[in-house]
Amino acid sequence: MSSETVDPLALLRDFLRTPQSCAITVDNEKRELHFEGTSLRLPFDTPTAWKRSDNKGHYTLGSLWLSIGHQETKLSEYAKECTKLKLAQVTFGDRKSVLDYFTISRVESDPKIDSAIWAQTLLRKSDIRAGRVIKERKRDEKSRRKESGEE
Repeated sequence: MSSETVDPLALLRDFLRTPQSCAITVDNEKRELHFEGTSLRLPFDTPTAWKRSDNKGHYTLGSLWLSIGHQETKLSEYAKECTKLKLAQVTFGDRKSVLDYFTISRVESDPKIDSAIWAQTLLRKSDIRAGRVIKERKRDEKSRRKESGEE
């Protein structure tokens, strides 16, 4: 990962592990997370490489953040908040590994982080504007890949 890219999982983990110097504020109306002290505002639906154990794809940044923020609340309250914010619930089987990865300093990886798609979830800082991840047009993506020798 270069300084020009952002890994949504690493960003969330770094901010959650250093709460005294970093804060995450939420804009429910815009459905985004704002990482204080940076210009980064990422939508709840930002894809991550965290694979769901129920084989229904991967969790979004918003789903992971909400699960961590509701670790002390009743499951029913967490479910209501997921419904209200239109976010997928982190499954009961995934909750412990999600919490460990994001909150325990000695845990640096997890088998649920899908290395096959990890690079695809990296965001270029230049593509993040006002809380929106600017999607690359197909021809721009092909051109970039050709220039970098990926094709």
